[in-house]
Parts: sequence; C-alpha cells; structure tokens
Amino acid sequence: MELPELPDAPHTLSIADALQRLGSSRLGLSRESAAARLGHFGPNRLPVGKPPTLAGIFLGQFKSPLIYVLLIAALVSLGLREYTDAGFIFAVLLINATIGTIQEFGAERSAQALQGLVASRSRVVRGGETLEVDTHSLVPGDIVLLESGGKIPADLRLLEAHNLTIDESMLTGESVATEKDPGRALEASDVLGDRATMAFAGAIAGSLGPTL
Repeated sequence: MELPELPDAPHTLSIADALQRLGSSRLGLSRESAAARLGHFGPNRLPVGKPPTLAGIFLGQFKSPLIYVLLIAALVSLGLREYTDAGFIFAVLLINATIGTIQEFGAERSAQALQGLVASRSRVVRGGETLEVDTHSLVPGDIVLLESGGKIPADLRLLEAHNLTIDESMLTGESVATEKDPGRALEASDVLGDRATMAFAGAIAGSLGPTL
C-alpha cells in the first residue's frame, strides 16, 4: 500500500490537490489504509518524555539557591566542628526533601492517572461512515468532523466551512477569532495567522465542517 508524502505548505493547496496529495477523498480513508498510515506516521500526539523517577524527584528538591546556602552553612559548621548545628541543618534539609518528594511524586502519579481517564475522541469519516476514534489514532488523509466549541485535534486542511471562525489566540496572540475560508488562494510565505484554509491543533472551533 503506497503511503503519501506530507506536503510542505498544505495551506497553499486547493481542496482537490490536498485530497489527491494525501490519497484521500470526501468518503475518507478505508480502515485498512488508516491502520497502515498509523503504523507509518505514528500516533497523533507530541512526544511524551519519561516520567521522573523517585530518585530524580528527591535530588530535584536540592536544586534551590536557599538549599545551596543551607548546605554551605552545614559544611562550614562541620569545618568549625559545630556538629550539633551541622546535624540540625542536615536534618532540616532531609525532612524538607522527603516531604517535597512525597508531595511531588503523588502529584505526578495523579496527573498520569488523570490523563489516562480523560481520553480525547474525534469524529472522522472512514469508508463513507462516520466514526468516533481516539484522537491519537488520527492520520494524514483522515476526514475530521469538527464540533462547535471543540478543540481542534490536529493540524487540518479545511474542506468545508460556513462562517467559520477559530480562536487561535494561543498560537497567534490575537484576541479576535480568525475567519476561515477553505477556498482562499494563499502563498507559501503567508504567516500562520493568515492561513485561512487551515485549522491548527489546540485552537477552538466556532462552527462545524469536514476537514482533512
């Protein structure tokens, strides 16, 4: 099964060219094609780093200017043979690091559990059928159906839109929602905020419409 190459400037392509370049149609991809593309391109998500280890969290508790000062004070006390003062400072540092580690480790585990519970879903057209799939399984060429007020699940080339505006403030810094027009002719040099044929991941949709 031949896999498509991703275009460098999708915002400049016409709707017909975008469908052709990505080997798709308004009926969407077949399930087999979607599965093959998922294996080739990988899941639709940013790389996830390894969670911090317990030892890493513990050592991180000592990365603070105040802690450095206290460590120096403890070392000076040892040098002056003030063992009681040095022991007291080391005990305070150890207790502080232990409490901070317990709190941070618990928060990290809670965050990971929450991410597992809140699975993002998207509506797509595959083989002419409307399906709801895990957002991570979206692939190039999928026909995505946006929901009003919903978060854009991936960078998309718009196919249809009627009075569509998208809040892209998190990307452009503009407080006014961006008006979209799938049929507008654009240049490769047009900046992100002017790419009226595109919807970008993380932005908020203002109306419905199929996308690619």
